[in-house]
Amino acid sequence: MAKPTAVIEPPLSKAERQDIFDTVWQTVNDGYFDPTSGGKDWQAVGKRYRQRLETVQDDRAFWLDVFNPMVFELGVSHIGALPPEFASQSQ
Repeated sequence: MAKPTAVIEPPLSKAERQDIFDTVWQTVNDGYFDPTSGGKDWQAVGKRYRQRLETVQDDRAFWLDVFNPMVFELGVSHIGALPPEFASQSQ
């Protein structure tokens, strides 16, 4: 059986990270199944993590320090994303 090879993705630009963030935040805001967003003030959550986004220097920090912590605030175990380098290692 062939061993999986790592997929090396080019780093996201600051604009791409912002676009991903905005798209996910807006999608949750507009259509999340729980209109109370797990009892969270989703507007305040977005504001807090947008501030963190401004300090992100790389993709790893984006996924692990901004994106996932933001969606984890919803309190649902099946929402999240893996950075591409982690996803290529999981089977």
